[in-house]
Amino acid sequence: MRGSLFAMCLVACVVKTLGQGLNYTELEFESITNAPWQWRSNASGNKTLRLEDPYGMKKIRFTLCAESAIPRQKVWLAFTDIQYANDGPSDTITLFFNNEPIGKIETKEKWNSGHEWNALQRSGRVTSMFSVNSGIYFVDLVAETDGWGVELDKIVLRTDNQDPNVDIFCGAILIE
Repeated sequence: MRGSLFAMCLVACVVKTLGQGLNYTELEFESITNAPWQWRSNASGNKTLRLEDPYGMKKIRFTLCAESAIPRQKVWLAFTDIQYANDGPSDTITLFFNNEPIGKIETKEKWNSGHEWNALQRSGRVTSMFSVNSGIYFVDLVAETDGWGVELDKIVLRTDNQDPNVDIFCGAILIE
């Protein structure tokens, strides 16, 4: 099954696993090959992905390759943080799993004539823990923004019982 998971992945993503025991994996938004990015010296990879979408029509689709470390047991997931920048009114970011909303954040309203774009904020927990069987899944991120948009730096996913030899983030693409 492991070979088939990798064969279906869309892009190679920049990911890093954090800590020991609990698995936290970061996806850098600038690793999404077809997405517009901005240089930001305070961003974790010195770039952010900019989304301007007042109608919530664009989405970032993450491909998750879940494979349990202990056979026949579920893989547990939780999105624990989105790092972003905003200069203007609040924006809404929603995560969808199987077309159902699983988490939502409101960005902090900041007005500083463009100077807040390099001041990155952390959302904190986005979703509760949920479980999946081994397989390939899609999570969509949709942002409803003002005319100036929002800039996304990275997203963090906590996993329990994920095989450490299989990258949980196995693809990402911007759908316009």
